[in-house]
Amino acid sequence: MIGWIVFFSILAVFALLLLSSLKITLDIGEKAVFKIEFLFLKLFDIDSKKSSGSIKEKKKLKKKDKKSIVDTLKDYASSKHKAELFFEIIEYLKIALIKFKKLLSHTRFNKAVLDLTVATEDAADTALLYGKVCSAVYPIVSVLDTAMKFDPKHISVKTDFASTQIKFYMSGVIKVRVIYLVGFVISTAVSIIILKLGDINNGKQPQH
Repeated sequence: MIGWIVFFSILAVFALLLLSSLKITLDIGEKAVFKIEFLFLKLFDIDSKKSSGSIKEKKKLKKKDKKSIVDTLKDYASSKHKAELFFEIIEYLKIALIKFKKLLSHTRFNKAVLDLTVATEDAADTALLYGKVCSAVYPIVSVLDTAMKFDPKHISVKTDFASTQIKFYMSGVIKVRVIYLVGFVISTAVSIIILKLGDINNGKQPQH
């Protein structure tokens, strides 16, 4: 009896973890805030409003890790023909993008704010740049609205002919359930493994 209670308790906790959401908070302007939270845990936290020095220290601490990753990639690239490596990466990206579209459909982007002020030293250039920015921003907003559960709070692109500096502010909260993230990782990994196995099998086929 106690064994069943323990089993169902573990199962309930596991289900709770899978159904909980990963929360990403963005607040980007003159200063940047980027947080990744899961339940009561802060998995990642950059807040340049509080301290810019801490970010530099974190970067210094991670330099060795970055170098080791780069060296690993260089070794891998040198061991294969560049063209083969290029097409291999393209195939992996295609698989990841297909799976990522499904993940996006289960992702929520709440309280989205974008406030962009276009300004240059010349009024004519400002007007031209404003048109280009609008032609890029609003289609992206439309795509997000179609691809995910998008809840924009304020989206604005405007000009300021009295200023010479572009002003940018963006904020929002992105949430996705862990079960969909796990599904995305597993599904992508399985598809890549199947692709690799197919390549290996084709390579082993006897040539006539």
